[in-house]
Amino acid sequence: MKKSEEYNLVAKCLLPSARKYPDSVAIVFEGQEFGYRDVLEEVSRYIAMLKKLGIQRGEVVAFLMTNRPEFAFSYLAVASMGAVALPIDPSYKPNEVTFRIKDSSTVAVIGNEQPLQRVYAVKDTLRTVRHYILAGPESAATALPKDVVRVKDMKEGDGKVEPCAVLPDDTAHILYTSGTTGVPKGAMITHQNLYTNAEACVKNASYVHEDRVVCVLPLFHCFGLLQTLFGPFFVGATVLLVERFSAKTVLEIISKYKATVMQGVPTFYIMMLNLPELKSYDITSLRFCLSGGASTAVEILERWKQATGGTVLQDGYGLSEATALVCCTPKEFPRKPGSLGRPSYRTEVRVVNEEGKDVPQGTVGELITRGPLVMKGYLNDPSRTAEAIRDGWLHSGDLVYADLDGDLFLVGRKKEIIFRGGANVYPREVEEALYKNPKVAETAVIGVPDELFGEKVKAFIVLRSGVTATEEEIKEFCSQYLAKYKTPEYVEFISEMPKTTTGKIRKVALKEKN
Repeated sequence: MKKSEEYNLVAKCLLPSARKYPDSVAIVFEGQEFGYRDVLEEVSRYIAMLKKLGIQRGEVVAFLMTNRPEFAFSYLAVASMGAVALPIDPSYKPNEVTFRIKDSSTVAVIGNEQPLQRVYAVKDTLRTVRHYILAGPESAATALPKDVVRVKDMKEGDGKVEPCAVLPDDTAHILYTSGTTGVPKGAMITHQNLYTNAEACVKNASYVHEDRVVCVLPLFHCFGLLQTLFGPFFVGATVLLVERFSAKTVLEIISKYKATVMQGVPTFYIMMLNLPELKSYDITSLRFCLSGGASTAVEILERWKQATGGTVLQDGYGLSEATALVCCTPKEFPRKPGSLGRPSYRTEVRVVNEEGKDVPQGTVGELITRGPLVMKGYLNDPSRTAEAIRDGWLHSGDLVYADLDGDLFLVGRKKEIIFRGGANVYPREVEEALYKNPKVAETAVIGVPDELFGEKVKAFIVLRSGVTATEEEIKEFCSQYLAKYKTPEYVEFISEMPKTTTGKIRKVALKEKN
């Protein structure tokens, strides 16, 4: 490998595996298998198409795609050319998409039929976009305009991929934060970030060539894209690609293909555990399971261990601004229930107070991190970049504490602390208590305004199928585990939790109900 190519994702993780394991299965999708040689040929075809359309190094290509093989092919093609990928949630409304496209000066949009159709309908407002590209199936009834480029019509490609040279600090892709606290911010992730993350994936998950990895996390999110798609590619493992999460579908895939690795958000594991027919699936082939995006209640961790015959479900911690994973438990250390683990590969972490000073072990503070996984900044936003990255340290806004061994435990977001009559209540602690109740399927705790105390504790609860409970019953149950001021003073039963497309519970939506 040329020195100038070593930071290119394709040169780093796809080409070595394709050369070493050309006939091994790289992707399984809805019964169809793609070997590493097949992936290389598809990437070659996409590169030829993008070059024919005039896409240049450094230009932004937006992705509006579900979890399909075309996402992997097109992303790798963009990466190999030194262009910049912009993954966008395909369920977003036109105004959400157009903000990102305009802010990033996107020149091409590649997507599945329906999301591409929505964006094409407002193309007159998107002056920088030169091409709209359809990847994936097209229904006869839709009839997209003729000027939409169809990947299926592009026959070029010689099966050879020669990644261009990139600099470590060149932007590889842009991931916009959810924007729940304001205008979405585009985190610029570099080729150095991706290079380091590929190495970290192998070390954290101990990926090996024989692994079969369930990839059900959305590929437009850093967790799914980097941990469960390109991480396995690094060692030539098999990716079991799932378009959308369904507890039954994922369990069927684990059982059928003897999956060895599963990574997801707590909601995924909760929904699988709550499936009545769970015991009819054999999921004991799993050797490594990771949960991220939010903390997993200890009760859920224990139930998953029993369901899999002893496989530990461990929490990890990451954020878009740090490429993907910041903390994880290394294989040589015991896994502690509820712990986020320790700093990931080549990552430093500190726990600090409001003045930026390190706090003693056991004391709650903000997690800050630095290292080659930290973004180079927010696109077109130097002021918020300066606010987030101070003296080289990325400030997460998340509250944690470290035990005597250095293992980190998440308490909650700084903005989620409930200030009740001068005392701090951490929603995570209350949720942990609620999950001990066998009637509770899902729960989320927030603070609601109160004239006397400032805020009071409110719990939203989704009950398990076929059971009933009262507000007083829940309060009494919590009083066994929590001080009076932490016990929910309001309980609301709801049929389902509002969630993001990545499966996180949307507490902002719950606050809006009050």
